[in-house]
Amino acid sequence: LSLLSLPYFSQNPKAKLICLARGANSNKVKERVLEGVKKAELWEAVSPFLSRLMFLPFSFSDDKLGFSELGYVALVSALQGGHVILNAAWVNMVIPYEGLKKSNVGGTLNVLRLACRAQGRFHFISSVAAVSSYSVEEKWFSLSHSEFNAKDGYGQTKAVCERLLYEIMMKYPVDGRVYRPSYICGSRKTGFGNTDFTAHLLKSCVAVEEAPILDARTKKLHWVPVDFVAEGISSLALSNDPSLSFSSSFLSLSLPFPFS
Repeated sequence: LSLLSLPYFSQNPKAKLICLARGANSNKVKERVLEGVKKAELWEAVSPFLSRLMFLPFSFSDDKLGFSELGYVALVSALQGGHVILNAAWVNMVIPYEGLKKSNVGGTLNVLRLACRAQGRFHFISSVAAVSSYSVEEKWFSLSHSEFNAKDGYGQTKAVCERLLYEIMMKYPVDGRVYRPSYICGSRKTGFGNTDFTAHLLKSCVAVEEAPILDARTKKLHWVPVDFVAEGISSLALSNDPSLSFSSSFLSLSLPFPFS
């Protein structure tokens, strides 16, 4: 998702983009990002603005994101009045909440703190896993204990992050925006996407020319193409429509479809 978002956020010729990612140093981060750009078949779209891209290693769960005091101050200065987009999380459907809390919840608060110090707009990429339904009648949700406990650890961390962000925005002048994509699948143009369990499942189905039998009435696929999500988030993030401040948005297809 981050890779597919680069061309959209770079359309302003004056915009400078800082890519924070895991890596031993800036060169390793740059290599990793550009390798992903080539795999996603985005080199033609991204290469013209490489001079406006900065690559920095960071530690999500560290208070200052792994930077020295001077480095952190410099980062705050570079981001002054800009956009801070958080798409980092430890995605694991097996590890319980306590095992993901420091990374996903603590890391989100660390990046939010960075955005506040830079007086920037904070964009949190959440998930439909954070809410109880796909209803868009309410902008913000409050889960019951039973609804919260029914979620896996990853969904619980997203729900907690959303609630904390909501409470912070109620108390302080933070321009925060939340985006909840459903399950993100490959690009409509190239098929590029995550090589996760579902991708391997589909590949296996094609290879053996068989598919699991699922109840079409209840087992729906809430998939949404990654390029659709990237375009939607960038459009909402860069909009100065005042109604979008302190908002949450779903990014999913209106009608899910059966597996078979």
